[in-house]
Amino acid sequence: MTYTGSNCGSYYGSVCSILVLYALGFQVYYSTAEFAYLCKKGVLERVYDQSGHGVQLMDILWYPGHCALITDIYRNARGTPTAIHVSESIGATTRETVYTVETFNQRMTD
Repeated sequence: MTYTGSNCGSYYGSVCSILVLYALGFQVYYSTAEFAYLCKKGVLERVYDQSGHGVQLMDILWYPGHCALITDIYRNARGTPTAIHVSESIGATTRETVYTVETFNQRMTD
């Protein structure tokens, strides 16, 4: 079942799942409600360490009814993450937020 709601009419869609799945190269778009199904089928994989030190580039942040995408991870000279760049669709626009590892971890626990 694909997502064909009225909000997916713009180039990236004005819903979060269209932006995220487009960025990941999906040819068929799904709503966030179908992400659990995609995990069950092995299309998406659950990340168990969801802290700023465990996530990777292009991981999906999935919440009930919303999703976002990790689009950059800043690291210090030792390779330790210092900031996480998250991109998401909010209404008819996109928002990009850079979190410190600490504020990213707080977002994940909220």
